[in-house]
Amino acid sequence: VYMAKRYNVGDIGPSGVGKVFYITDGGLHGYEAAPEDQSTGSVWSDVSSMEVGGTGAEIGTGSANTLAIIIQEYHTTSAAQICVNYRASEEGDWFLPSRDELAELFSNIDAAVGNFTVDKYWSSSESSQNIAIGLYYNGSSGAEFEDSKGTSCRVRAIRAF
Repeated sequence: VYMAKRYNVGDIGPSGVGKVFYITDGGLHGYEAAPEDQSTGSVWSDVSSMEVGGTGAEIGTGSANTLAIIIQEYHTTSAAQICVNYRASEEGDWFLPSRDELAELFSNIDAAVGNFTVDKYWSSSESSQNIAIGLYYNGSSGAEFEDSKGTSCRVRAIRAF
């Protein structure tokens, strides 16, 4: 009889490298974060004057947001692309977290993930044509901010399982 692995916050996730920071279904599903930042400074998107449109802020929207960012016409680089390019143990399904996914990550940062710098981190959620949403990690939690999509902020990839 196959027994699916159940994860707890703080466990090494299914990728073998990421730390679990959010669980659902009794630990059968959830999210894990990469063990380190993928960039110490990246623009949200180099297509900074075009609204992606339809990016969500809720948990469960980061993956679709990431795809929406990287398929923009004229896109060549972004925080989202950095996450998609990240490979850990050949897992290729990392993405830029939505606002709420990033907030959840920061709420479990000490217990689960660690290895963050006091600085601004991008989410995959946008506010308007020129503005995206991120969280400023202050050493214990995250405070939401909105800034120009051309601003350079840190990037941390996550993946769902």
